[in-house]
Amino acid sequence: MTEVRRLFVTFAAIGDLVMMTPLMRRLAADGPLTVLGRPFAGGLLVGQPWLAASVFLRKPHRGSSLLGEWWYGGERRALAARLAGTFDEIVRMRSESPAIDRLIERIAAGAPVRTVALRFGVRDEHLVDRIRPALEAAGLPCPEFDPQPRIIPDPAQVEWARTELAMLGRRVIGIVPGSSLTAGRWQWRPPVNLKSLTPEQWAALVAELLRSGRADAVVAHGTAPESALAQAIAEQIPAAFQGRFHNRCGDYPLSKPLGRQAAVFAAEHAVIAVDTGPGHLAAAAGARLVSLYGPTNPRECGPRGPGRIEVVLGQAPCQFCIGTALWKTCRKNVCLQNVSQATLLAAYDRVVG
Repeated sequence: MTEVRRLFVTFAAIGDLVMMTPLMRRLAADGPLTVLGRPFAGGLLVGQPWLAASVFLRKPHRGSSLLGEWWYGGERRALAARLAGTFDEIVRMRSESPAIDRLIERIAAGAPVRTVALRFGVRDEHLVDRIRPALEAAGLPCPEFDPQPRIIPDPAQVEWARTELAMLGRRVIGIVPGSSLTAGRWQWRPPVNLKSLTPEQWAALVAELLRSGRADAVVAHGTAPESALAQAIAEQIPAAFQGRFHNRCGDYPLSKPLGRQAAVFAAEHAVIAVDTGPGHLAAAAGARLVSLYGPTNPRECGPRGPGRIEVVLGQAPCQFCIGTALWKTCRKNVCLQNVSQATLLAAYDRVVG
């Protein structure tokens, strides 16, 4: 069979990119696959056996109008000039901005462009389960399709992470309490993290994990804007346990790049994460994961991966509100604030048991 040199264009966020790894593996089955995405994509996918190369755009959609293309499109034009005519086929998702449409046309330089269109609007249908039908509808048969999202961490990095974590104790648990809703990430609404527990809930959970001997240490992972949330959690933890809680949001050398973060998750005793991209990364890397859901329907976008996963789904009459008017006006996520510590601990015990 003749090899097909493909470029897959996706500017998906971390979680969606992780969940699309089955799609990318299928594309790579026919020949070398290059992925064009956001800057984090290369670090996340580095070392995957099916990836030939990755390229990125820092601000892919900036200046989508023709005037904006003239003013802001220098990065896209330079990339198009470098890649034009390199590939036998370009694969794209259904909806991109006009600026990306123009970029794809320039890179293709006459090569065919194939569109993979995931269906939307089917309640309780998981994103991952839409991939195979979309590939087959696009003319890409999948006789031996593996639907599991997987990120294979570099074994050397996993060993390095184990060595680093061993300095904190034998059983080190990672938590990911923040998301893109955390203060400083979105300015169009008050800093209410609707996908997370309260700092008091987190602190009580951390204290009990340490007090009961389930954990020797707890490490908070996240971006720099999420450090304030981790600090708020630390301030609520009883003094006897504060020395074993480590806020490493933003400045922890174990956190960058994302491929290294996958190794850290795989090396930790377990991970407890909210509905956010790093939670999907932990699942795909094979970590034992407790995943917290409230505003979002986990049957449609919950974490999947080769390891043990327990989803804790909070309850409220207003869920699932994400993407609705209720989501835009909510200032108190009762769906998660009503989750008891006993429920959280039971999920943790099941996932590590």
